[in-house]
Amino acid sequence: MSGAFQSLLPDLDNSEFRNYLRMNSSVFEDLLARVAPLITHTTTNFESPISPAERLAITLRCLATGNLV
Repeated sequence: MSGAFQSLLPDLDNSEFRNYLRMNSSVFEDLLARVAPLITHTTTNFESPISPAERLAITLRCLATGNLV
């Protein structure tokens, strides 16, 4: 399955990335390095977990826009 994280974020330039997540990509990568161990889930036989980068991007997008859906 492909969502906004897989299809949209890799194609954004720095200003578009900043507009989408309200931070630039280097700050996002630094934040991801700090929180990834805390938000990483293990793979089970039933499903693969959402990656820490995608989990962080979803959270930041919700906080940036106020949209919880």
